[in-house]
Amino acid sequence: MPGILGQPREGEAEEWSSPAPGIIRYAPTDLNPHGGGLAMNRCKVCGLSFNVPREEDELRGLLTPVVGANRLELPRPTKCPQCRHMTRLLWRNERTLYRTTCALTHKPVISSFSPDKDFKVCDRAAWLTTDNLDFGRDFDFSRPFFDQFAELYSDTYKAAVIQSGQMDNSAYSHFTGWLKNCYLLFDSGKCENCAYCTLSSYSNASFDCTMMVRSELCYECYKIEDCYAVSHATYAKNCSNSAFLFDCIGCKHCIGCVNLRNQEYHLFNEPVPRQEFERIWADLMSGSEPIIRDYEDRFQRLLSRSPRRSAFLVNALNSSGDSLINCENVHESFDVSGGRNLRHCHYMFPSSENCLDVSTFGEGMDYCYEVSACGGASGKAAVSNIFFSAYIYYGGYNILYSVSCHESSSDLFGCADLRRKQHCILNQQYTKSEYEALVPRIVAHMRETGEWGNFFPPSIAPYAYNESLAQEDIPLTPERAETIGVTWSSYIPPIPDVQGIIETSELPSSIHDLDDSILDAVIRCSETGKLFRLIKPELEFYRKQGLPIPRLHPQERNRRRIARRNPLHIESRPCSLCENLIMSAHPQRAPYPVLCENCFTAQLP
Repeated sequence: MPGILGQPREGEAEEWSSPAPGIIRYAPTDLNPHGGGLAMNRCKVCGLSFNVPREEDELRGLLTPVVGANRLELPRPTKCPQCRHMTRLLWRNERTLYRTTCALTHKPVISSFSPDKDFKVCDRAAWLTTDNLDFGRDFDFSRPFFDQFAELYSDTYKAAVIQSGQMDNSAYSHFTGWLKNCYLLFDSGKCENCAYCTLSSYSNASFDCTMMVRSELCYECYKIEDCYAVSHATYAKNCSNSAFLFDCIGCKHCIGCVNLRNQEYHLFNEPVPRQEFERIWADLMSGSEPIIRDYEDRFQRLLSRSPRRSAFLVNALNSSGDSLINCENVHESFDVSGGRNLRHCHYMFPSSENCLDVSTFGEGMDYCYEVSACGGASGKAAVSNIFFSAYIYYGGYNILYSVSCHESSSDLFGCADLRRKQHCILNQQYTKSEYEALVPRIVAHMRETGEWGNFFPPSIAPYAYNESLAQEDIPLTPERAETIGVTWSSYIPPIPDVQGIIETSELPSSIHDLDDSILDAVIRCSETGKLFRLIKPELEFYRKQGLPIPRLHPQERNRRRIARRNPLHIESRPCSLCENLIMSAHPQRAPYPVLCENCFTAQLP
């Protein structure tokens, strides 16, 4: 299952003066690389101007929803792409789980909603017995739609976590499916024996990885595919028995290497004899924290001066953005595979077409606009014609302004927490003719109130800004968050009943000097001060792989992995070698050379 966003590295974000001061923005570009005319707009959240190319207007026109005989024309957006993205992510907490009580069984339950929230949170099994049509209500044309939806959303029973398929011993996960023996996985599916992973699939026995596919025995990696026994890697494919890699393909037995292809027994991009490498590898994987840090420092020095490709585009025809694979006509999008005719999309899985403004998932999605965490085929029906909605998955058609409605639901407007329903408005059941007559009237009303064409406002989002995915991409302080009208959570979970709290300075430097008593204690993160603990399979993994235990909280480890990727924007800059103009995801002031595809390919070893 699907997705997340990242956080800018130091020096890659800028503050901009705006009516909503304090939002951290990436520098926009006024260059339209796709041709066509531009229409300039000013974002009502951050105050920055943003471009609307003619092609985007044409795609929006293609996506116009139709209800009965009525075309519900979509207005141009009033927010810039990044603020639209931020607004959608406010409806998603896929990083923190809490202990709370099921509203139906009154038993303990693991939940994405903190206990201080006034929601009817239920164990998933109990939730499946509910019928949230019981909370249905008539539409009141004397009141704004968003106010009415907020009241409905606060009343409905909610699944504590979203899980699909066979889930074995994987209760501590959210927005996941088909897991076995997994712990704290998010936006992931079809994994076994994994922990602290996000956006990962078809993988086994791996820890602390983000965007991992078909990999095993991997640790602290970002965006890897078909890897085995690889640690501390970023952008690696078909690699094995290696550590500290960046943009490497087909490499085996390599340490601290950058931009290598099909190489073996290399140390910091230089070949070494096999026996010498094996000695170095044994030293690196001795479980010593100081040794790991020393190699990491040396690797970072090499990486800081090594050239980077302008963008990761593989078989991307007429496309722009970063990390696009097998795409056609995909623009200003990031981490998309197998997409066609998309704009402003993030973390989209294969077979998604004709979509605009999507924040993660896809996989069989088409004709969708302003949605978050929607999609999913996996043996079930996919989704199409979804608008201004979140968590619509495994079958959804002709759905507008709805949240957490799934399993082949269709023709819904303003609904919450339904499954297998059709022709409902505010969770009220209607006939087909009644539905098709009422929805256009509601849309006309929303045009008068200024609501039509906008995603749900931040004021009614179920999560506080600092616990939502928005905080990862656009990190704010509580004071700055207040300027855009979002809440901030001050909830602190109770300290678990353990033998004691261990400071990282008290931890032994080697994994081999730790006994199982560490499992009964909690560790204080050296960076954030948050408490965390180890689980037994995790400790066994570190011992087997020769890795030191982490000194950072899992959320901080995830934040640092996300910081490895490029910013979510593209801008024009010259190639550092040939000086031809290129579109790049790298900032102008990057210390390393940024090359066009031809120059980058020519300099590969």
